[in-house]
Formats: sequence, C-alpha cells, structure tokens
Amino acid sequence: MKHLMPAFVSPVNARYIGEPIVYPDILGRPYRSIQTNESAIVYIERMLRAESLSRIFLIASDHVRNDLAPDNEFGSITHLEFLKQRISKECPNLEDCFTVLNYSDAVDGAEKLEKNILQIADIADAVSEYAKQYPNDAIKMRADMTGGFRHTSMMMLSIMQLLKDRGIAIGEVLYSDPNVPTVYRATEIQRMFSLINGADEFVKFGSVDAVWEYFGDNPPEPLNSLLKAMKTFSEAIKICRTSTIEGELKDLGRHIQTFREHSGKDIKSELFAKIIDTIETEYGVPANMSIARAAAVESMSFGRNWKPVRF
Repeated sequence: MKHLMPAFVSPVNARYIGEPIVYPDILGRPYRSIQTNESAIVYIERMLRAESLSRIFLIASDHVRNDLAPDNEFGSITHLEFLKQRISKECPNLEDCFTVLNYSDAVDGAEKLEKNILQIADIADAVSEYAKQYPNDAIKMRADMTGGFRHTSMMMLSIMQLLKDRGIAIGEVLYSDPNVPTVYRATEIQRMFSLINGADEFVKFGSVDAVWEYFGDNPPEPLNSLLKAMKTFSEAIKICRTSTIEGELKDLGRHIQTFREHSGKDIKSELFAKIIDTIETEYGVPANMSIARAAAVESMSFGRNWKPVRF
C-alpha cells in the first residue's frame, strides 16, 4: 500500500526556534516541534510504523517557498526547506519522500478565488498522477489540516473530495493544536461532508452508495432498517419498477419516522438524524404519503437511466 500525505506548509515562527512546542505524547513518545506541520507528519509516520509514508506533498505558498526562515540550526534556508530538514532529522527514511506543489496567493479579489479553485484542481491532479504510477497498489491518503492560511482547511477538504471521487481512499485527517499541545484526529469532520453529500446524492439521483459507505457494514437499529429501506427504494428507482415505487416510498417514510422516534445515541445516528430532513422534505410526510405525493418523484432526476414514474 502507498501512503500519501498532503500538507499546507506553515511559516516558521521565530519564537518556537528558541522554545519548541513540547508534545508530551505523540503515540507513546514526546516530540519537540518548531513548525506546526511537524507534529502531524510525525504522528502519521509513527502510526504507520514499518509501512511508512510513501510521499509527502508539501503545498508551498510564495512566502514559504522563497523567503528565508528565522535564524536556525540549519543555516540560511527557506521556511519550506526548514520543514523538510526537521522531518528528515526526525525520520531519516522520509528524506527523499517530498514533493513540492506550488501555491500562489499573489492576486487579490475575484481573481484570487478563481485562481485558488484552479490550484486546488492542480494539486489534486498532481496527487492523482503519482497514484497512477502504482496501479497495482492500494492508495490511502492522510491529511494535515494545520498549516497554511486560514482558508486552507476548506481547500484541503476540497482536495480530499476530489481525490476520493477519483478512487483514492481517505484515512486520518489531523489537526495539531500547539496551544494544548495535542494532535487531534479530525477524520469525522471530513466524513461528515461525505455523509451530507451522500444524502444529497440520494435525493437527486436515488443513489444510496455513499450513505452506506459512511455507516459501514453493521449500523445499529433502527438506522440499519432505514438504510435498507433507502436501498430498496433506490433499487426500485434504478430499474423503474413503477408498480412498487409507491409502496417502497411509504415504507421509507415509516422507517424515517421510526428512526426519528427511536434513533440511538451514537454520533453517526445523531448526525444522520440532523440531516434526514433533506430526504423527508423531498419524499413527503412519513407514513402518510399519498399517491399524489409519491408521483412528485417524477419531477426528480435520477441519473441518465431514469424514466418518469406513472401511477
């Protein structure tokens, strides 16, 4: 398996060169960090143990790529080179595992937003091209949400979604807080967006695949029964079983109502309960759906193979 990790490179803070941030426990051992990206990269490398990171994609702004870091143990080097040196010092096996991806913030206004979007796509393309070199290997990506500008967390989420759509599995998403100091797993935040997208796919296209992927193989009841009802309805839509769609739609409504009344307290069930309004609004009032309301499904677009439903 190939393990990849993108990270927006943060500038070096002169304060931490003299007083490094002491992380008392990163997977069983302390670590003294100067640049904010360090702790997240070290966390993943220690987690992987013998497997190790295959490639670290350092997304570097003009500033960290071109300007010199404050006086430090490595001499006159840029902020970007400082991070590479620090990681290589802690993990010598990663010395040749860096790929630098340029990110420019030189423009302002509306042009900046457009340029950011294009650069997000370019970054995703670069990761995809690397993955294509290993067609026989499973690829898994981790991400550091710590470094860079204030809006880079949104950019990283977009990069992850693009790569996920291209078949690259998403693993741990990390956020390193130097004030605590602790490295947090923020994976569920990224997965929350996947669940929201899954609910939207079900409403627009009748696809339940993304929702099933989020919950896994053994969701608790009554969530499990609701997901099965969504899947049955989805299958009826896909093959245009017009004689059964009304019944499946009413059954879906009953399961939504049961889920609302008896949903568990696990975090996944609670999160789904908060977004199920999207499905409920599109498909009618639970357990009381009329044929007229069911016929409203006709106005939905369920992909290229969808044909209008007639009751």
